[in-house]
Amino acid sequence: MLRRTLALSAATVLLGLGLTACTNPIDQLVQGGVEQGVEEAIEQATGGNVDIDTGSGASLPSDFPADVPVPPGTITSSLTTDGIFQIMTTLDDVAQGATFAEEVEAAGYTLTTSQDLGEMKVWILENGTWTLSVTTIDGESPYLSYTVGPVG
Repeated sequence: MLRRTLALSAATVLLGLGLTACTNPIDQLVQGGVEQGVEEAIEQATGGNVDIDTGSGASLPSDFPADVPVPPGTITSSLTTDGIFQIMTTLDDVAQGATFAEEVEAAGYTLTTSQDLGEMKVWILENGTWTLSVTTIDGESPYLSYTVGPVG
């Protein structure tokens, strides 16, 4: 499980770092066919099935848990592997991330960790079934990275 989570996190970081570039890396991924290559690399590392959606076709995965809050913003990419979901959204304002973390906590999740790293803020919440990681990155195009996985 840790290996799958690390592989998924690595893919997320790569996609996230690209979002800060001047050109849209999601479009580049789609145009360059890299999406399939990333899926295959993660599948080899984890031994599980991975589905990645990016660009204008990105949406919430069809098997996303109905009892988990949906993040704000426009979905720019989603990754799924073995019950772990990673969603990236663009935000109108980075403050939407903090508001979302507060809403998740009000919905019955317990805030276990929060960090303020300047332009990056992180909240980890859980409810006994799910662990949620909400990360916002401020900048010219603020975005939110949201990871959902089973507790444990």
